[in-house]
Amino acid sequence: MRLFVAAELPGKLLDALAETSAVLREQICGRYVAPDSFHVTLAFLGEVPGSRVASAVAAIEEACLGQGPIALTLGPLGSFGRGQRSTLWQGFSRGVDELSSLAGDVRECLGDAGFAYDSALFVPHVTLMRAADLKGLQLPSPLIESGLVRSIALLSSDLSGERPRYEVLHRVALEGNGMEELEGSPVQAEDVPTVDYALLAEQLRAIGEGESLLQPVLANASALINEAMPDVSWVGFYVLDVSGELVLGPFQGKVACMRIAWGRGVCGTAAKTDETQLVPNVHEFPGHIACDSASNSEVVVPIHSRGSVWGVLDIDSTSLARFTPADAYGLELVVAALEELLVVLR
Repeated sequence: MRLFVAAELPGKLLDALAETSAVLREQICGRYVAPDSFHVTLAFLGEVPGSRVASAVAAIEEACLGQGPIALTLGPLGSFGRGQRSTLWQGFSRGVDELSSLAGDVRECLGDAGFAYDSALFVPHVTLMRAADLKGLQLPSPLIESGLVRSIALLSSDLSGERPRYEVLHRVALEGNGMEELEGSPVQAEDVPTVDYALLAEQLRAIGEGESLLQPVLANASALINEAMPDVSWVGFYVLDVSGELVLGPFQGKVACMRIAWGRGVCGTAAKTDETQLVPNVHEFPGHIACDSASNSEVVVPIHSRGSVWGVLDIDSTSLARFTPADAYGLELVVAALEELLVVLR
């Protein structure tokens, strides 16, 4: 049996990938992967005797112990190879580290169980096309969407037909420890948010529809978030400029720091690490920049454009521990909506 381990993608991501694939079909010649075959390969085992499937299952379950769902945001297109024999794929702008860590755990447990696997460097991606003729072509901007990986699977592949056929032999749910699901995100029961972030993201898309200028969209986005979120004292954006600093953009609230160095404070740390920063008490955060001495808690979400950090969304509160993991996840959905608009804004 030809086996591999893969992360199973949620419907929203699969739909977005399918739409991007349909656009690419009109522009590029090659062998396209069917949407029902989209997945993220974590480990490729190759030919394995049927008698060893149970051992592989046990190793995968061990690797997933305590692992909760993984939040992903689709990223830019990329390719392996050159010219007329390229493999075209779409990567991720968020969730890369978490997927890489899970892939490492899966491979380690499989290795401990005596399985050989493809040890090539893990690059989280979804293959969209093989034998692609990319010579002289500039890849278009793909559709961006966010969602949660809730399971991984051991699959067999049959290459004897016109296209590969996959069969799930075993599925492992990523349930974490004592977590509850809320709007697709694992959060503690007491972390239930007071904001409909999915609706907020849709409202932001509506605000930006048909607009080509960046500043009015950011200005209205800050106002929209400020109105929707209770108990916040500052909502705004910092944008990376050519000097490598984060420069103040549109905001709601008191006068703020106009420039923040890369890697400094909560905003600079979020940009440098490319990770959302959830800070219950800013006064305990190393190197905190006190633009407003009344601020006590903060959440900062990195914003991406063309696969790189473009800026950050920064939100403050005068209350301690105002922001929860549910808020952080919800704001990442809002930022994902903004990232879609950045494709056409200038």
